[in-house]
Amino acid sequence: MECGHFLLMRHNPPYQDCGWVKSAQGRAQHLGDIEECISCDMPSLPQNICLVKKSEIYTHNTLPTKFFSEYEPKKEIWVKVLVTAGLAQFFIHTDPPKGFILDPMTFGVMCPGVSHSIKPSMGDINLCLEFYKSD
Repeated sequence: MECGHFLLMRHNPPYQDCGWVKSAQGRAQHLGDIEECISCDMPSLPQNICLVKKSEIYTHNTLPTKFFSEYEPKKEIWVKVLVTAGLAQFFIHTDPPKGFILDPMTFGVMCPGVSHSIKPSMGDINLCLEFYKSD
């Protein structure tokens, strides 16, 4: 990508329909496609924080509903959203809003004072939350 980050495109139906990655011709046709950079758009955890709590592993059925819409971490609390299986929709309610699909290779970051939401995507999911506090 122009920013220097890498983006791995996978064909993983029904989550990602990128059948064109299976052939050299298909990949060549998509060179130069404009894709948003998750690494640039996702907030980063600050360096001066320490882990204070780790949640249980939630599933599609056990993820608390408070995370489904406009959950805002408490002051000075940062939250790392780690998906260990499946896919999750992750939204940051800023202006303009940002949306991401989280998987075992891509984690989300919730910033203090900003509303976020997490929703399981299709199929089974396992995810946990790590809560950090500024030193």
